[in-house]
Amino acid sequence: MAKFILLYKGPATPMEDITPEVGEQLMQAWNAWMRLQHRRGRRHRHSQVPVRRPPLPQRRYGALRGRDLRARADVSDQTEQRYHHQQAWATRPAGRRLTAQSPTGTAWSGEPVWRVVTYGALVSVPPAPVLCDGEVVLRPRTVGDVDSAVSFLIEHKSRVAGTVEVRLTGEGIGELSWAVSADHRGQGVGTRAVRLFVRYAFEELGLHRVVAYAEPDDQASLRIAGRAGLRREGIVRAARVAREHGGERRDHVLLARLATDPEPTSGEGFIGVLNAGLPTKRAIAQGLIRNSVDEILLCELTYKQEWDLPGGVVDPHESPAHAIVRELREELDVEASPRSLVAVNWLPRWRAWDDAILFVFDLGVDDEMIARARLEPREVRSLHWCTLDQVEGRAAPYVTRMLRRLAQQTEGTAYLEDGADPT
Repeated sequence: MAKFILLYKGPATPMEDITPEVGEQLMQAWNAWMRLQHRRGRRHRHSQVPVRRPPLPQRRYGALRGRDLRARADVSDQTEQRYHHQQAWATRPAGRRLTAQSPTGTAWSGEPVWRVVTYGALVSVPPAPVLCDGEVVLRPRTVGDVDSAVSFLIEHKSRVAGTVEVRLTGEGIGELSWAVSADHRGQGVGTRAVRLFVRYAFEELGLHRVVAYAEPDDQASLRIAGRAGLRREGIVRAARVAREHGGERRDHVLLARLATDPEPTSGEGFIGVLNAGLPTKRAIAQGLIRNSVDEILLCELTYKQEWDLPGGVVDPHESPAHAIVRELREELDVEASPRSLVAVNWLPRWRAWDDAILFVFDLGVDDEMIARARLEPREVRSLHWCTLDQVEGRAAPYVTRMLRRLAQQTEGTAYLEDGADPT
Protein backbone atom coordinates (compact mmCIF):
# COMPACT_ATOMS: atom_id res chain seq x y z
CA MET A 1 0.00 0.00 0.00
CA ALA A 2 1.22 3.47 -0.89
CA LYS A 3 1.30 6.19 1.73
CA PHE A 4 -0.63 9.36 1.12
CA ILE A 5 0.91 12.55 -0.18
CA LEU A 6 -1.36 15.53 0.26
CA LEU A 7 -0.36 19.15 -0.30
CA TYR A 8 -2.78 22.01 -0.28
CA LYS A 9 -3.06 25.73 0.12
CA GLY A 10 -3.24 27.16 3.61
CA PRO A 11 -1.30 28.86 6.38
CA ALA A 12 1.48 26.90 8.10
CA THR A 13 0.74 25.56 11.62
CA PRO A 14 2.69 23.42 14.07
CA MET A 15 3.01 19.80 13.00
CA GLU A 16 0.42 17.32 14.22
CA ASP A 17 0.15 13.59 13.79
CA ILE A 18 -2.54 12.19 11.54
CA THR A 19 -5.49 11.12 13.69
CA PRO A 20 -8.05 8.50 12.62
CA GLU A 21 -10.56 11.32 12.10
CA VAL A 22 -8.15 13.14 9.80
CA GLY A 23 -7.45 9.88 7.97
CA GLU A 24 -11.16 9.48 7.35
CA GLN A 25 -11.34 13.04 6.08
CA LEU A 26 -8.41 12.38 3.75
CA MET A 27 -10.24 9.37 2.40
CA GLN A 28 -13.27 11.55 1.69
CA ALA A 29 -11.01 13.84 -0.30
CA TRP A 30 -9.59 10.84 -2.19
CA ASN A 31 -13.06 9.48 -2.93
CA ALA A 32 -14.29 12.86 -4.11
CA TRP A 33 -11.25 13.26 -6.34
CA MET A 34 -11.66 9.84 -7.91
CA ARG A 35 -15.32 10.61 -8.66
CA LEU A 36 -14.21 13.90 -10.15
CA GLN A 37 -11.64 12.13 -12.32
CA HIS A 38 -14.34 9.73 -13.48
CA ARG A 39 -16.65 12.61 -14.37
CA ARG A 40 -13.88 14.32 -16.33
CA GLY A 41 -13.29 11.12 -18.26
CA ARG A 42 -9.96 9.88 -16.89
CA ARG A 43 -9.60 6.14 -16.73
CA HIS A 44 -8.98 4.60 -13.33
CA ARG A 45 -10.27 1.21 -12.39
CA HIS A 46 -11.12 2.42 -8.88
CA SER A 47 -13.16 5.44 -10.00
CA GLN A 48 -16.63 5.71 -8.52
CA VAL A 49 -19.97 7.35 -9.24
CA PRO A 50 -19.66 10.85 -10.77
CA VAL A 51 -20.32 13.92 -8.64
CA ARG A 52 -20.76 17.54 -9.61
CA ARG A 53 -17.46 18.89 -10.83
CA PRO A 54 -16.08 21.85 -8.84
CA PRO A 55 -14.03 24.42 -10.75
CA LEU A 56 -10.26 23.87 -10.78
CA PRO A 57 -7.78 26.77 -10.73
CA GLN A 58 -4.88 26.85 -13.16
CA ARG A 59 -2.29 26.26 -10.45
CA ARG A 60 -2.14 22.89 -8.72
CA TYR A 61 -1.30 22.74 -5.04
CA GLY A 62 -0.80 19.06 -4.51
CA ALA A 63 -1.46 15.41 -5.21
CA LEU A 64 -2.92 12.22 -3.81
CA ARG A 65 -1.19 9.02 -4.92
CA GLY A 66 -1.84 5.35 -4.36
CA ARG A 67 -4.74 2.93 -4.27
CA ASP A 68 -5.02 3.19 -0.48
CA LEU A 69 -4.16 5.89 1.99
CA ARG A 70 -2.36 4.92 5.17
CA ALA A 71 -2.81 7.35 8.07
CA ARG A 72 -0.87 7.10 11.33
CA ALA A 73 -3.25 7.00 14.27
CA ASP A 74 -2.74 9.28 17.25
CA VAL A 75 -3.05 6.47 19.82
CA SER A 76 -0.67 5.08 22.41
CA ASP A 77 0.38 2.00 20.46
CA GLN A 78 0.76 4.01 17.20
CA THR A 79 -1.41 1.47 15.39
CA GLU A 80 -1.71 2.19 11.70
CA GLN A 81 -5.26 2.74 10.56
CA ARG A 82 -6.06 1.79 6.97
CA TYR A 83 -8.67 3.67 5.04
CA HIS A 84 -9.48 2.09 1.70
CA HIS A 85 -10.82 4.51 -0.91
CA GLN A 86 -13.73 2.25 -1.90
CA GLN A 87 -15.36 2.60 1.48
CA ALA A 88 -18.30 4.98 1.74
CA TRP A 89 -17.93 7.90 4.10
CA ALA A 90 -20.54 10.36 5.24
CA THR A 91 -20.34 13.95 4.02
CA ARG A 92 -18.12 16.05 6.19
CA PRO A 93 -19.82 18.90 8.12
CA ALA A 94 -19.40 22.22 6.35
CA GLY A 95 -16.73 24.60 7.60
CA ARG A 96 -14.49 22.09 9.37
CA ARG A 97 -10.80 21.97 8.51
CA LEU A 98 -8.35 19.13 8.38
CA THR A 99 -4.68 18.96 9.38
CA ALA A 100 -2.29 16.79 7.39
CA GLN A 101 1.41 16.06 7.59
CA SER A 102 3.54 17.14 4.63
CA PRO A 103 6.61 15.29 3.36
CA THR A 104 8.80 18.14 4.68
CA GLY A 105 7.54 17.87 8.24
CA THR A 106 5.40 20.99 8.09
CA ALA A 107 1.67 20.89 8.52
CA TRP A 108 -1.05 23.13 7.11
CA SER A 109 -4.50 23.84 8.34
CA GLY A 110 -6.38 23.42 5.12
CA GLU A 111 -9.75 24.24 3.67
CA PRO A 112 -12.78 21.97 4.08
CA VAL A 113 -12.44 18.62 2.32
CA TRP A 114 -14.34 19.62 -0.80
CA ARG A 115 -12.01 22.60 -1.14
CA VAL A 116 -9.02 20.29 -0.93
CA VAL A 117 -10.33 18.62 -4.07
CA THR A 118 -11.00 22.00 -5.63
CA TYR A 119 -7.47 23.10 -4.95
CA GLY A 120 -6.02 20.33 -7.01
CA ALA A 121 -5.56 16.78 -5.80
CA LEU A 122 -4.00 15.03 -8.79
CA VAL A 123 -3.83 11.30 -9.50
CA SER A 124 -0.59 10.21 -11.12
CA VAL A 125 -1.25 8.47 -14.45
CA PRO A 126 1.15 6.88 -16.94
CA PRO A 127 2.31 9.18 -19.75
CA ALA A 128 0.39 8.90 -23.01
CA PRO A 129 2.00 6.32 -25.31
CA VAL A 130 3.01 6.71 -28.93
CA LEU A 131 0.33 5.09 -31.13
CA CYS A 132 1.13 3.55 -34.51
CA ASP A 133 -0.75 2.26 -37.54
CA GLY A 134 1.78 1.61 -40.25
CA GLU A 135 3.12 4.93 -41.52
CA VAL A 136 0.69 6.91 -39.33
CA VAL A 137 2.06 7.69 -35.86
CA LEU A 138 0.38 9.62 -33.04
CA ARG A 139 2.73 11.36 -30.59
CA PRO A 140 1.37 12.96 -27.42
CA ARG A 141 1.67 16.70 -27.18
CA THR A 142 0.97 19.21 -24.43
CA VAL A 143 -1.86 21.69 -24.82
CA GLY A 144 -2.71 24.66 -22.65
CA ASP A 145 -5.62 23.10 -20.76
CA VAL A 146 -4.00 19.79 -19.86
CA ASP A 147 -6.70 18.87 -17.38
CA SER A 148 -9.50 18.80 -19.95
CA ALA A 149 -7.80 17.77 -23.21
CA VAL A 150 -5.65 14.92 -24.47
CA SER A 151 -3.89 15.77 -27.72
CA PHE A 152 -1.61 14.01 -30.21
CA LEU A 153 0.40 15.11 -33.21
CA ILE A 154 -0.28 13.09 -36.35
CA GLU A 155 2.86 12.02 -38.19
CA HIS A 156 2.80 10.48 -41.67
CA LYS A 157 6.01 9.19 -43.23
CA SER A 158 7.98 10.93 -40.46
CA ARG A 159 6.40 14.31 -41.19
CA VAL A 160 3.87 16.21 -39.07
CA ALA A 161 0.52 15.78 -40.79
CA GLY A 162 -1.94 17.27 -38.31
CA THR A 163 -3.44 16.94 -34.85
CA VAL A 164 -6.14 14.95 -33.12
CA GLU A 165 -7.47 15.56 -29.64
CA VAL A 166 -10.34 14.90 -27.28
CA ARG A 167 -11.69 17.36 -24.75
CA LEU A 168 -13.07 15.73 -21.63
CA THR A 169 -16.52 17.19 -21.05
CA GLY A 170 -17.47 15.08 -18.01
CA GLU A 171 -19.23 11.84 -17.12
CA GLY A 172 -17.01 9.76 -19.37
CA ILE A 173 -17.74 11.78 -22.52
CA GLY A 174 -15.13 13.34 -24.79
CA GLU A 175 -15.47 15.73 -27.72
CA LEU A 176 -13.24 14.67 -30.59
CA SER A 177 -11.62 16.98 -33.14
CA TRP A 178 -8.89 16.61 -35.74
CA ALA A 179 -7.11 18.49 -38.49
CA VAL A 180 -5.03 17.10 -41.36
CA SER A 181 -2.74 19.32 -43.45
CA ALA A 182 -3.59 19.72 -47.11
CA ASP A 183 -0.57 17.80 -48.46
CA HIS A 184 -1.51 14.69 -46.45
CA ARG A 185 -5.20 14.56 -47.33
CA GLY A 186 -6.72 11.93 -49.58
CA GLN A 187 -4.31 9.23 -48.35
CA GLY A 188 -6.33 7.76 -45.46
CA VAL A 189 -4.22 9.56 -42.84
CA GLY A 190 -7.18 11.17 -41.08
CA THR A 191 -9.17 7.94 -40.96
CA ARG A 192 -6.30 5.89 -39.50
CA ALA A 193 -5.38 8.59 -37.00
CA VAL A 194 -8.95 9.04 -35.73
CA ARG A 195 -9.47 5.27 -35.49
CA LEU A 196 -6.29 4.93 -33.44
CA PHE A 197 -7.25 7.78 -31.19
CA VAL A 198 -10.83 6.62 -30.61
CA ARG A 199 -9.54 3.20 -29.56
CA TYR A 200 -7.10 4.90 -27.16
CA ALA A 201 -9.92 7.07 -25.74
CA PHE A 202 -12.00 4.01 -24.93
CA GLU A 203 -9.30 1.61 -23.76
CA GLU A 204 -6.91 3.96 -21.94
CA LEU A 205 -8.87 7.07 -21.03
CA GLY A 206 -11.91 5.04 -20.00
CA LEU A 207 -14.43 7.11 -21.97
CA HIS A 208 -17.75 5.50 -22.77
CA ARG A 209 -18.78 7.97 -25.50
CA VAL A 210 -16.94 10.21 -27.94
CA VAL A 211 -18.71 12.87 -30.01
CA ALA A 212 -17.68 15.04 -32.94
CA TYR A 213 -19.25 17.89 -34.89
CA ALA A 214 -18.97 18.54 -38.62
CA GLU A 215 -20.62 20.97 -40.99
CA PRO A 216 -23.25 19.26 -43.16
CA ASP A 217 -21.31 20.03 -46.36
CA ASP A 218 -17.93 18.91 -44.98
CA GLN A 219 -17.98 15.52 -46.69
CA ALA A 220 -14.33 14.72 -45.87
CA SER A 221 -14.87 15.06 -42.10
CA LEU A 222 -18.14 13.12 -42.28
CA ARG A 223 -16.36 10.27 -44.10
CA ILE A 224 -13.50 10.19 -41.58
CA ALA A 225 -15.95 10.12 -38.68
CA GLY A 226 -17.99 7.32 -40.26
CA ARG A 227 -14.94 5.20 -41.03
CA ALA A 228 -13.86 5.61 -37.39
CA GLY A 229 -17.24 4.26 -36.26
CA LEU A 230 -18.98 7.51 -35.30
CA ARG A 231 -22.66 7.43 -36.17
CA ARG A 232 -24.74 10.36 -37.28
CA GLU A 233 -27.20 11.32 -34.54
CA GLY A 234 -28.75 14.49 -35.92
CA ILE A 235 -28.35 18.18 -36.69
CA VAL A 236 -27.50 20.58 -33.86
CA ARG A 237 -28.76 24.01 -34.86
CA ALA A 238 -26.38 26.98 -34.62
CA ALA A 239 -23.90 24.75 -32.81
CA ARG A 240 -20.62 26.40 -33.81
CA VAL A 241 -19.27 29.77 -34.87
CA ALA A 242 -17.70 29.51 -38.33
CA ARG A 243 -14.83 32.00 -38.73
CA GLU A 244 -14.71 31.41 -42.47
CA HIS A 245 -18.33 32.60 -42.63
CA GLY A 246 -17.81 35.87 -40.80
CA GLY A 247 -18.43 34.51 -37.32
CA GLU A 248 -21.89 33.25 -38.22
CA ARG A 249 -23.34 30.45 -36.11
CA ARG A 250 -23.99 27.44 -38.30
CA ASP A 251 -25.73 24.10 -37.98
CA HIS A 252 -23.50 21.08 -37.43
CA VAL A 253 -23.95 17.34 -37.71
CA LEU A 254 -23.59 15.54 -34.38
CA LEU A 255 -21.75 12.20 -34.63
CA ALA A 256 -20.96 9.82 -31.79
CA ARG A 257 -19.58 6.41 -30.97
CA LEU A 258 -20.05 4.37 -27.81
CA ALA A 259 -17.42 2.12 -26.27
CA THR A 260 -19.86 -0.78 -26.76
CA ASP A 261 -20.36 -0.16 -30.49
CA PRO A 262 -18.85 -2.81 -32.78
CA GLU A 263 -15.71 -1.96 -34.71
CA PRO A 264 -16.50 -0.07 -37.93
CA THR A 265 -14.56 -2.67 -39.92
CA SER A 266 -16.98 -5.42 -38.81
CA GLY A 267 -20.16 -6.15 -40.72
CA GLU A 268 -22.41 -5.06 -37.87
CA GLY A 269 -20.41 -1.89 -37.26
CA PHE A 270 -20.43 -0.95 -40.97
CA ILE A 271 -24.20 -1.41 -41.21
CA GLY A 272 -24.76 0.63 -38.03
CA VAL A 273 -22.74 3.58 -39.34
CA LEU A 274 -24.31 3.40 -42.81
CA ASN A 275 -27.85 3.10 -41.47
CA ALA A 276 -27.40 6.10 -39.17
CA GLY A 277 -26.31 8.25 -42.13
CA LEU A 278 -29.02 7.28 -44.61
CA PRO A 279 -31.83 9.77 -45.31
CA THR A 280 -35.17 9.19 -43.63
CA LYS A 281 -38.66 10.27 -44.67
CA ARG A 282 -41.84 10.65 -42.73
CA ALA A 283 -44.49 8.07 -43.57
CA ILE A 284 -48.19 8.86 -43.21
CA ALA A 285 -51.09 6.39 -43.36
CA GLN A 286 -54.64 7.54 -44.14
CA GLY A 287 -57.92 5.81 -44.84
CA LEU A 288 -60.46 6.45 -47.60
CA ILE A 289 -63.95 5.81 -46.20
CA ARG A 290 -67.10 6.43 -48.28
CA ASN A 291 -70.82 6.25 -47.63
CA SER A 292 -73.45 4.78 -49.94
CA VAL A 293 -73.86 8.05 -51.86
CA ASP A 294 -70.10 8.21 -52.56
CA GLU A 295 -69.32 11.00 -50.09
CA ILE A 296 -65.90 10.94 -48.42
CA LEU A 297 -65.26 11.05 -44.67
CA LEU A 298 -63.12 14.02 -43.55
CA CYS A 299 -61.92 14.90 -40.06
CA GLU A 300 -62.22 18.44 -38.74
CA LEU A 301 -59.02 18.68 -36.68
CA THR A 302 -58.12 20.75 -33.63
CA TYR A 303 -54.50 21.48 -34.61
CA LYS A 304 -54.90 22.82 -38.17
CA GLN A 305 -57.49 24.60 -40.27
CA GLU A 306 -57.61 22.16 -43.17
CA TRP A 307 -59.83 19.10 -42.92
CA ASP A 308 -58.15 15.82 -43.76
CA LEU A 309 -58.65 12.09 -44.21
CA PRO A 310 -58.53 10.03 -41.01
CA GLY A 311 -55.07 8.68 -40.16
CA GLY A 312 -51.67 9.92 -39.03
CA VAL A 313 -47.93 9.48 -38.93
CA VAL A 314 -46.49 5.97 -39.03
CA ASP A 315 -44.47 5.23 -35.88
CA PRO A 316 -40.88 3.94 -36.09
CA HIS A 317 -40.76 0.22 -37.01
CA GLU A 318 -44.52 0.21 -37.68
CA SER A 319 -46.06 -0.77 -41.00
CA PRO A 320 -48.39 1.72 -42.72
CA ALA A 321 -51.26 -0.81 -42.63
CA HIS A 322 -50.87 -1.25 -38.88
CA ALA A 323 -50.62 2.50 -38.47
CA ILE A 324 -54.01 3.26 -40.06
CA VAL A 325 -55.68 0.62 -37.89
CA ARG A 326 -54.04 2.13 -34.78
CA GLU A 327 -54.88 5.71 -35.73
CA LEU A 328 -58.59 4.95 -36.24
CA ARG A 329 -58.70 3.10 -32.95
CA GLU A 330 -56.99 5.98 -31.08
CA GLU A 331 -58.74 8.94 -32.74
CA LEU A 332 -62.21 7.56 -33.59
CA ASP A 333 -62.44 4.48 -31.35
CA VAL A 334 -63.48 2.31 -34.29
CA GLU A 335 -62.03 -0.87 -35.77
CA ALA A 336 -61.18 -0.98 -39.46
CA SER A 337 -59.42 -3.36 -41.83
CA PRO A 338 -57.52 -2.04 -44.86
CA ARG A 339 -58.95 -3.64 -47.99
CA SER A 340 -56.33 -2.44 -50.47
CA LEU A 341 -53.75 0.27 -51.07
CA VAL A 342 -55.30 2.81 -53.42
CA ALA A 343 -52.49 5.39 -53.61
CA VAL A 344 -48.90 6.17 -52.73
CA ASN A 345 -48.50 9.94 -52.73
CA TRP A 346 -45.15 11.70 -52.37
CA LEU A 347 -45.58 15.04 -50.62
CA PRO A 348 -42.93 17.76 -51.13
CA ARG A 349 -41.87 20.12 -48.36
CA TRP A 350 -44.82 22.12 -47.09
CA ARG A 351 -44.64 24.94 -44.56
CA ALA A 352 -42.30 23.70 -41.82
CA TRP A 353 -42.72 20.03 -42.78
CA ASP A 354 -40.08 18.03 -44.66
CA ASP A 355 -41.18 15.80 -47.54
CA ALA A 356 -43.13 12.64 -46.77
CA ILE A 357 -44.69 9.51 -48.27
CA LEU A 358 -48.47 9.16 -47.87
CA PHE A 359 -50.09 5.70 -48.04
CA VAL A 360 -53.85 5.81 -48.69
CA PHE A 361 -55.84 2.65 -47.90
CA ASP A 362 -59.35 1.76 -49.01
CA LEU A 363 -61.40 1.19 -45.86
CA GLY A 364 -64.67 0.47 -47.68
CA VAL A 365 -68.21 1.84 -47.40
CA ASP A 366 -69.60 2.55 -43.94
CA ASP A 367 -72.74 4.71 -43.56
CA GLU A 368 -72.66 4.35 -39.77
CA MET A 369 -69.05 5.48 -39.24
CA ILE A 370 -69.92 8.92 -37.84
CA ALA A 371 -72.60 7.47 -35.56
CA ARG A 372 -70.25 4.80 -34.19
CA ALA A 373 -67.19 6.99 -33.70
CA ARG A 374 -66.16 8.36 -30.32
CA LEU A 375 -63.71 11.15 -30.99
CA GLU A 376 -60.41 11.89 -29.29
CA PRO A 377 -61.22 15.53 -28.36
CA ARG A 378 -57.58 16.69 -28.30
CA GLU A 379 -57.18 15.90 -32.01
CA VAL A 380 -60.55 15.57 -33.76
CA ARG A 381 -63.29 18.17 -33.39
CA SER A 382 -65.89 16.49 -35.61
CA LEU A 383 -66.46 14.24 -38.66
CA HIS A 384 -68.12 15.20 -41.95
CA TRP A 385 -69.33 13.45 -45.12
CA CYS A 386 -68.16 15.59 -48.06
CA THR A 387 -68.59 15.68 -51.80
CA LEU A 388 -65.55 16.44 -53.94
CA ASP A 389 -66.69 20.05 -54.28
CA GLN A 390 -66.96 20.35 -50.51
CA VAL A 391 -63.50 18.76 -50.14
CA GLU A 392 -62.06 21.50 -52.32
CA GLY A 393 -63.34 24.19 -49.97
CA ARG A 394 -62.15 22.52 -46.77
CA ALA A 395 -59.02 20.43 -47.41
CA ALA A 396 -55.46 21.25 -48.48
CA PRO A 397 -55.01 21.55 -52.27
CA TYR A 398 -53.01 18.31 -52.58
CA VAL A 399 -55.86 16.41 -50.86
CA THR A 400 -58.35 17.75 -53.38
CA ARG A 401 -56.09 16.87 -56.31
CA MET A 402 -55.52 13.36 -54.94
CA LEU A 403 -59.21 12.61 -54.30
CA ARG A 404 -60.25 13.89 -57.73
CA ARG A 405 -57.57 11.70 -59.30
CA LEU A 406 -58.67 8.63 -57.30
CA ALA A 407 -62.32 9.20 -58.31
CA GLN A 408 -61.26 8.31 -61.87
CA GLN A 409 -59.49 5.10 -60.81
CA THR A 410 -61.36 1.81 -60.83
CA GLU A 411 -58.61 -0.61 -59.78
CA GLY A 412 -54.98 -0.91 -58.77
CA THR A 413 -52.73 1.48 -56.85
CA ALA A 414 -51.94 4.95 -58.10
CA TYR A 415 -48.52 6.53 -57.67
CA LEU A 416 -48.88 10.28 -57.23
CA GLU A 417 -46.67 13.24 -56.46
CA ASP A 418 -48.27 16.09 -54.54
CA GLY A 419 -51.67 14.61 -55.35
CA ALA A 420 -51.22 14.32 -59.12
CA ASP A 421 -49.66 11.99 -61.66
CA PRO A 422 -45.89 12.59 -61.92
CA THR A 423 -44.72 14.61 -64.88
